[in-house]
Amino acid sequence: MGLEKKLSGIVVPVITPFNNDSIDLDGVANLTYYLKNSGVHGLFYLGETGEFRFLSFTDKKLVIDYAARQAFEKKVIVGTTGRSFDETVELSEYAYKKGISSVVLATELFPDNTAAKFVPDFVNAMKKRGVDNPQFVIYDNPEITRQSMVPRNDFQNLVMGKYGKYVEGYKDSSSDNWHLKVLTEIRDSSAPWLSVMLGSENALIQNPWTKFDGLVSGTANYDPHLLVRIFEKIKRGVAYEELRPDFEELNAHLNSYTKGTVPEIKRRVHNIKIALREDHTINMISSHEMAPLKRAA
Repeated sequence: MGLEKKLSGIVVPVITPFNNDSIDLDGVANLTYYLKNSGVHGLFYLGETGEFRFLSFTDKKLVIDYAARQAFEKKVIVGTTGRSFDETVELSEYAYKKGISSVVLATELFPDNTAAKFVPDFVNAMKKRGVDNPQFVIYDNPEITRQSMVPRNDFQNLVMGKYGKYVEGYKDSSSDNWHLKVLTEIRDSSAPWLSVMLGSENALIQNPWTKFDGLVSGTANYDPHLLVRIFEKIKRGVAYEELRPDFEELNAHLNSYTKGTVPEIKRRVHNIKIALREDHTINMISSHEMAPLKRAA
């Protein structure tokens, strides 16, 4: 279809900091500034790390307002999946009309829904609301959606059909190597504009030579330079031995989440607090993998 690929490299699902019960927009701004100057390739607001499942509709609009004002020369995307299809459409319309070029949608989140059904309904709803080019990224995370991964035939038919030109990318958080291989094969054979993004650092460590386009990395919130360094080495085709020290460091970050190693977590929280300034606190409100940051802060 001749569409230009726009989403690639290290994309950070930006943390949404809070002061008490309100979004700390100064904290969002300071963290954004830190990330923009660290070499990352894109920013993703209102992802899982950005608490998209737990924020109110009003709070999501506040974050979208901020994201739309960013003059980030690489890429800015926002998650607009709501508690219903109608809310998703309304929030997506708001984002597009604020100037966001692409949104992120958990198409499998709603009961009895699939990407093959969701995408036509979504695109047609956007066009009725005056959005002529509703580009989006499919967010596939079975732990959140409680649905199986998008079947190969359904997805291949989708991207080859009339609505395929709107599917800018696919964020795969399944950590399933076979599924990732299927996605890259579909991209290479049928959809060259499609960006295949890893959604798991573990998948990167296990198979760094998969032909992915980039990584959506929560770890990059506090160590963006490490993730950028790893990505650049992989793209240069360096030997695994050269990557080993970086992967060991990345594993230490990941283990600090899963094992709750307090000294390590405090060190990493301190790095984020430097970005937010010391007078801003991090108040994570969900129970997902970033939750240890709340306890350590």
